[in-house]
Amino acid sequence: MAAATVSPLSPHQERVMMEGQTLLPPGLPPAKYAIYEQPIVTAGIFADGTTIGDAVLLDRLMLRRCNMLQAVELALEMLSDAGRRNVPRGQLIEQFKKMADFARRWYVPPDQRVGSDVYQSIVEKLVNLREQQLGEPFPPTSFVTEETGVLNQQRATLLESQPSLADAAFLRR
Repeated sequence: MAAATVSPLSPHQERVMMEGQTLLPPGLPPAKYAIYEQPIVTAGIFADGTTIGDAVLLDRLMLRRCNMLQAVELALEMLSDAGRRNVPRGQLIEQFKKMADFARRWYVPPDQRVGSDVYQSIVEKLVNLREQQLGEPFPPTSFVTEETGVLNQQRATLLESQPSLADAAFLRR
């Protein structure tokens, strides 16, 4: 029986392997091929801002938190501004839909897509609001107050649990 081989890669050619896939074609005895798996890495950011684990993964977690904080603050600003200016329902819904869509684009890295959930949640709540009577402000003051309260709580939680300066300096090394 002839041994199966994998041809070498040409310049600019790629070969994608999924976790647990073999390097050589199936059908060879198990001792003849190797399985490559991703190492398991863990990291965490605790409520008090202390961190633990892999520095690269911690960097990604911090990036996600920063992007979530940015989305929360932008949503707060958009809602507060709309509450002050009495923005038409369709226009406000469209603004938040655009923000959600921009955050979900294929070229946006996963760590930066976290904001889309914030915007989409607000879209769903705006769509489900009762129709306003002619002359009533939109969005309703009670809605703006309630949503900004939720977003402010989310913002405070994100800010309180930012890694300490010593941890942040370690991650930048």
